[in-house]
Formats: sequence, C-alpha cells, structure tokens
Amino acid sequence: MKDKRKNIARLILPFFLYFSRHPTPFSSIIVEPRMGKDYYKTLGVPKNANSDDLKKAYRKLALEYHPDKNKNPGAEEKFKEIAEAYEVLSDDNKRQVYDRFGEDGLKAGAGGRPGSTAGRYSYHGDPRATFAHVFGGASPFDSIFADFFGGVDPSSSTSQQTRIFIFEDGPGGGGFFASGVGAMAQDPPIERELYVSLEELAQGVTKSMKITKKVLKNDGTTRKESKVVQVQVKPGWKSGTKVIFPREGDQRRNRIPADIVFIIRDKPHPKFTREGSDILYTAKVTLKNALLGNPIEIPTLSGEKVTLKFKESIKPGTVRRLAGYGLPNPRD
Repeated sequence: MKDKRKNIARLILPFFLYFSRHPTPFSSIIVEPRMGKDYYKTLGVPKNANSDDLKKAYRKLALEYHPDKNKNPGAEEKFKEIAEAYEVLSDDNKRQVYDRFGEDGLKAGAGGRPGSTAGRYSYHGDPRATFAHVFGGASPFDSIFADFFGGVDPSSSTSQQTRIFIFEDGPGGGGFFASGVGAMAQDPPIERELYVSLEELAQGVTKSMKITKKVLKNDGTTRKESKVVQVQVKPGWKSGTKVIFPREGDQRRNRIPADIVFIIRDKPHPKFTREGSDILYTAKVTLKNALLGNPIEIPTLSGEKVTLKFKESIKPGTVRRLAGYGLPNPRD
C-alpha cells in the first residue's frame, strides 16, 4: 500500500497554457479520454526502442516519403505522420505521457487543444523543421543550397541593398512576374527554408545571407560572384512567408536568372509551440501542487516570469490564456 501511495505522489498532471495577444477570459477545459494513434507502428519500431532506433527508423522513412522526392499522393501526409511520431517518441517527457495515458494524455500535455472536437491529437509542429533538425538541412535532394547559400555576420561591410518581394501563404497564392524581358524564359526559382526562433519572431529580426552565383562575362564565360542580402523578418510572420530576391540566380545566355526565395519557418522550441499568433506552454504540475492550487511560475518569450494563482485545485487539462504574451499580428 505504501508503494502505491508513493507512485501516486509522483504523478505529474499536465497543465496547458496559451499566450495570446488578444484579451480572452480565463477558462478551464477537461479532456475526455479517447483512443489515438500508434506512434510506434507509424515508425515501425517496438515499444522498447531506444533513441538510436527511433532516429534510424525516422531517417529511413523520412527520406522515403519526403515530398521533394516522393510525388505520390499521400506521401506528404505520411511525411507529416512520421515527423509527429518521431517528435513524440524522441522526447522523453512526451513519450512517458504517451506510454502511460495514450494519445489523450499526450493531448493534454504535449501540444493539442484539450476539449477539441477533432478525433485525433493535432500535431502543431512543422515536419520540415523536424527533418531539418535530424538531417541538418531542409532537403538533402538539392545540393545547390550547400554552395549557393551561407550565413553571414549581419555587420559585414560587404552587405548590399537588394529589392525584395514578400509573399505570405494563403488562399489564392501569389507570384512574381517580370516585365520588359521580351520572350526570354526565366529559370525556376531557387528556394531555401530559413528557420527563425520564436523569440526572433516576437521582436522581428534581420538575417544576413551570402549568395554565390555565376555571372556572365563579355566573352560568354562565367565567373563566381558573392553578395550579401538582408532578409528582414517582420514580427509575427507566419511559417511559409516568402521573401523573394528577383533575378539573383546564376546568369546564363538567353535566360532570365532565377529568383532567390527564402521561406520563413518556425524553429522548433524546447519550451513553446506555436498556433497562429498564440504561443502554447505546457506546465508539469505535481499532484500535491495541483490539489492545493499552488501558484505556478510561467516563462515567456521575453524572458519574463509570470506567476499564475489559482482559487481552487488544478484539474488535468486545465487551460489558462494570458493576453499580451503571444506573437504580434503581422497585419497590425
């Protein structure tokens, strides 16, 4: 009996927190248990798989189903499912909750909105960010990025101003059209994903990137030329926003140089996840503190600590929304 009491005393209760820019009344939501996904089956690993087994399985499947390589219908969704499974099982805390309580327990403690009408846990991460974290790059299938792009010190004296165009993903899409170029065709755009931290997105940031390209000489031969472009990331930009540098690609005879496109992506964060302009934080609360309704200290993107006080005990899956601590609306 004593052993059982000790086990109960160590129970960790998930507590879910939303940081929002918009004032919303506090609310608490209780999650009803439900069945969920089998992440072990998704990766094809046993339940006792170690971190090396998980990474090996993920790498194999991610390369097989990466949308840049696999154009079959359903490949992109499979790629996302693989990333979700790896994100959960490779995280000791998330895996512990998942193994003990299933997907429902994970939903309350690792990123899903408790009380959602959706039948399954909603993966709020970016599968390409997961891929980049494991492989060290967004895509291993196009080696041009290794030679074409490189990070540069923002204070570099070689920095040059370049006219840019900015497009956000959304209904209707967007595009860049050149004028006055006759009948010459333009090379397809060269894209690179640029990962930005949530802290940088909260304030805005300028990333200096070096571009190396081939430039035509008068005799028809080419030489390599490097330049630095400034990628200005505005506060609150959503993942998928594109910054376009027109005609900055390699120069070729009778061709219009390609546009260089940087696609903004959210860098995975150890504490927070993003949902639109909201920032989500999961607090682990001991059974004792939950029953007593003790105050909880919450971190924020600015580094400030916020103390939450409760008038009653904290139930599993409780949600609190703090206005003013999320990301800015990029359209404000």
